[in-house]
Amino acid sequence: MNRCTFFCSSIVAIIALTIGTSSNTTASTDNSNSQISLSFGDVIDIAQVDDITITDPTPGQNAVGIDEFCVAGTGFSNFSITFESVDGVFDPAFIMTDGNINVPYSVGFDNGLNGSFHLIGPRIPFQGNLISAQYCDDNQENVRFAVTILSGVWQYPPVSHGGPYHDTLMITVASE
Repeated sequence: MNRCTFFCSSIVAIIALTIGTSSNTTASTDNSNSQISLSFGDVIDIAQVDDITITDPTPGQNAVGIDEFCVAGTGFSNFSITFESVDGVFDPAFIMTDGNINVPYSVGFDNGLNGSFHLIGPRIPFQGNLISAQYCDDNQENVRFAVTILSGVWQYPPVSHGGPYHDTLMITVASE
């Protein structure tokens, strides 16, 4: 046998063996699905609450200051609102002070801009208010509160000769 015949036959046999032993395998696969959701629980917002300054009230009249602000929310139809003095004293009433003289005042709430005010006690939630907006835009106001100091309190000494009187009123809204 000649050299090429043996060598060439060996190469052909190796190639045939290689081709013959190659397997045509397919990769194994599997899949599954995931449902994607975005949801929100109750969302409530309070905005546009401003400070109230009552200056030089009219003699013989109650001193009244009013602020219009926004309450909005989604996921519920009613809300409660609570007013609380955060002066560090657990008062049974709303009290302004100059550090020496205490001046009682009352708080009223109107769930609108043209209705009557409901007298609200400190830390007592006023419930059952219908939510009228989903969110508060800039300058959107849909509710209001009033602070009233009776004329019999503010216009007589020592109150009328003291001051200025201050208090911080915290307003809390909650979904119902």
